[in-house]
Amino acid sequence: MAIAEAIPILHKIHSTGYWQINIWPTGFDANRIHDLSSCEEIIRACKVSLDAVEYPFLGGNIVNGQDWIESEEDSKPHVEFWRFYQSGQFVQHLSVREDYWSPERKTLRVQATVHILTQVYEFAARLAEQHVLTPAAQISVTLCGTQGRVLETITGRLSGTYAAGIDTITHEDIYSQQDLIASRNEIALKATMFVFERFNWKNPPEQLLREDQRRLLERRF
Repeated sequence: MAIAEAIPILHKIHSTGYWQINIWPTGFDANRIHDLSSCEEIIRACKVSLDAVEYPFLGGNIVNGQDWIESEEDSKPHVEFWRFYQSGQFVQHLSVREDYWSPERKTLRVQATVHILTQVYEFAARLAEQHVLTPAAQISVTLCGTQGRVLETITGRLSGTYAAGIDTITHEDIYSQQDLIASRNEIALKATMFVFERFNWKNPPEQLLREDQRRLLERRF
């Protein structure tokens, strides 16, 4: 049975726009992490607490499976499911919060996107620091439900209308352990600009996005 069919909260997440994050080591070892207690210890050690909601969210119960641990949260606008395997693979589905903030419109906030992707790659870098992602890390970030979705900002900086003409945007790449640890913020910024270009924003202002990221990292958002 597919994971989406077996987990009820995924039906709710997939009823809105959503992010699907997949992080895994390029070398497969089913028992890379020797027990489930260690899986939980790693997640707690690597969680990111930069935004109002920690990433990944650990507020709910963590449930043990055959070779994985998982957790879910259903408190609008934050609806999330994640699973972490003993192989080192991390899978997450996360609702686009804008669909709860403004359900009458189909938007994606620039600052929220910078925040999410910065936290994704920060979390991945921390997994790499725990030697989970060896010899290299493969990271796939997919944004689903983008057809006709429009970028917006809370600061009024957008001078035009930028909308996606495709329903799914995926950014995927492989990073050495060293590069991911050393360049996590730059990698996150490049992934963010990749997403925005698929919204037909041909020249995203890198310096302004970098400042949004800096404010997040300094907790000045």
